[in-house]
Amino acid sequence: MTSRVIVLVLISLFALANTSSPVSTDRTDLPLRTRIARRIGDGFRFVKTRVVWAMIGKTFLADDDPSALMQGPIDDEWIDAALPQDGLLKSSDEEESFGDEFPPEMVIPREQWAARIAANQAARFSPTMYVSHMHFQAPEHSCVSNATTTAVEVVWFRQTGYQVKLSPMSLYCRMNSRRWGGSSVFGNLIEAAERGILPEDTPGNRRLFGSHVTHENTPYFQASELPSGWESTAKHFRPLLFFRIRTKEQFATALLRGWPIVDGRDGHSICHLELVVKDGRFLSKYADSYGEGRGDGGYLYDSEGKWSTNGTWCLVSVAMPDNPRFPAGISTDNQTTLAPRERRHTSHTESLAL
Repeated sequence: MTSRVIVLVLISLFALANTSSPVSTDRTDLPLRTRIARRIGDGFRFVKTRVVWAMIGKTFLADDDPSALMQGPIDDEWIDAALPQDGLLKSSDEEESFGDEFPPEMVIPREQWAARIAANQAARFSPTMYVSHMHFQAPEHSCVSNATTTAVEVVWFRQTGYQVKLSPMSLYCRMNSRRWGGSSVFGNLIEAAERGILPEDTPGNRRLFGSHVTHENTPYFQASELPSGWESTAKHFRPLLFFRIRTKEQFATALLRGWPIVDGRDGHSICHLELVVKDGRFLSKYADSYGEGRGDGGYLYDSEGKWSTNGTWCLVSVAMPDNPRFPAGISTDNQTTLAPRERRHTSHTESLAL
């Protein structure tokens, strides 16, 4: 944006410097050849001035043109990518009855999707702004726990204005008694909603939450190894309002409204964050859980044919502590607060501080 303003100022100065008052070409006292030359010169000056101001106008309008806000090119290799079979289990019918049905009055009709995408881009809004980092699950079979944790982190950040890194392993160890067993999408949702997710073991989180932290993913550990009293901290990081996804229209609507979606396909679970369009095709942009090395800085894209409408849910809100700066409360041993961070677009999208 700064470079655009500089270019705009320079073009304006150039235009002003080269726009002189017209000299009358009707002076009969001048030789005919002089009058003809001046008329031709006035014509060139007129055209040049109009071109310059057209460039200025285009510069101004670029910010309002949704296409100018589109992210960079989407490589076809990033669309419908093959996913590893690393622990996705089918949810039971009983599990899939958990949560609420998607409100029909909130569904955005398909014919409005493109306009809504343009509106979100014009407003410079994307849930990817609230992704602070990409989780890395290998070699554990904890993909669903990673996708669930990403959704909670994103909504927590958007809702409170504070970033917090959470530990997918603190959830997965409660879902299965062994590292290779895997887990289901709704099973993770139920457990996370009932008891929450612990913060990741980082220096800042350790100062803030004491011993109630665990490492991000590998290596796997048993639930019995969770720190004593862990529930009192994990309860502050719980899904609160969530809807079941049953149709493609509900799927697209959730993304357009900024509600992360957790689903699975081909034996792997992912967290979808944004609806985009390429060459007339609607794509969901999702955060994978294998670091930033795959795809577009860790992001990949699924076409409609890959959107799951079974065993799928979207997250609208998370539980709120009394004071988001001190989610676990204040004690004499705990004077550290969560710090607000700059929300950012990752990879091709523009970094912003809103």
